[in-house]
Amino acid sequence: MLKKNCLFVVMFFVAASLIGCASAFSVVKENPSSPKLGGYKSIYVGWLDMREDDWKLYGYASKNLWITEIKRHNINGLQEYLKGDLPGKTITGAKSKSDQFPGTSDLYLKFNFNKINQNYNGWGALDELLVDLEIIEGKTGKVLYKASIVTTQAAAFPRNWKGASFDGRLDNEIYNLSWGIAEKLK
Repeated sequence: MLKKNCLFVVMFFVAASLIGCASAFSVVKENPSSPKLGGYKSIYVGWLDMREDDWKLYGYASKNLWITEIKRHNINGLQEYLKGDLPGKTITGAKSKSDQFPGTSDLYLKFNFNKINQNYNGWGALDELLVDLEIIEGKTGKVLYKASIVTTQAAAFPRNWKGASFDGRLDNEIYNLSWGIAEKLK
């Protein structure tokens, strides 16, 4: 019995360490690979449109509930996380899907949502958020950086407690997206 218990504990820690090694933010392709974006002081965060009509796909009871969650993930998630990740920079952003870049910030973060791969099974498989990003210079409209990004819900304690629900996993994916973008903007 002791051997079985020891084996279970070892297997648990091996599995936990493998889950912990999952990449939370990955760049699939980018151009340029080392952008020089740290000197810009004001950033406008565009809308991450996660397709309002996909509400059933993600298990929401109504389209309106999913629209509310999309708004929350954009305003209270992505924009707020970037503010925390980029102290000293002025972060503003879209308040709805229809908002356009006003042209007053140094940089404009333009998102193209691709999809959410729902892989979570409770045993280590992670959901993935796939997004394309363009970082555009506000004054000239020139694209300074383009990337295809994949984020997962991988997170350290206490954020990992959110992982049992789709909304919690998506929040972690947005958090990881913010962190990865902030690294490019420092």
